Amino acid sequence: MHCGRGTERGNCMQLASFPVRLTLIGIALMLRPASAMGPPPVKSIVVAVRCNADDGLSLRLKEAIEKAFKSSRDFSLSSGREPSAFTATIPTNVGWKQRGGRTRVSYTMEFSSVDNQSLGSIAGSCWDDGLAKCASQIVKKARIAAHKMH
Repeated sequence: MHCGRGTERGNCMQLASFPVRLTLIGIALMLRPASAMGPPPVKSIVVAVRCNADDGLSLRLKEAIEKAFKSSRDFSLSSGREPSAFTATIPTNVGWKQRGGRTRVSYTMEFSSVDNQSLGSIAGSCWDDGLAKCASQIVKKARIAAHKMH
């Protein structure tokens, strides 16, 4: 590289070595161990959501649960075509009570493995206009139950 008159020698050297430094940084990034790049991607567990109930409130809860599993990075919702490793089942109609003009929903959820091994259950409640809260509680407990499979 040619440095013109009036250019300090140190500045000329810095300009000349800039592309070399970029190349070396790029090589260093490519050669660093995988462990330095962060944790490996988590495999998601394929989950099927079943509902043995037939009332509208239970079916709305099922939809909220499916949505919560879809947005979870730990699970992927079964499309029905592939086998699921984990099943979350609403075994009966949800319960409900009117309180101050609102409806309080109570539910039970059962978890099982692909070979129908029971992995536990959860019972909880939330308001009918906040079924996403119930679904979030269920997914949180499902993570714990799913670890019992391995």
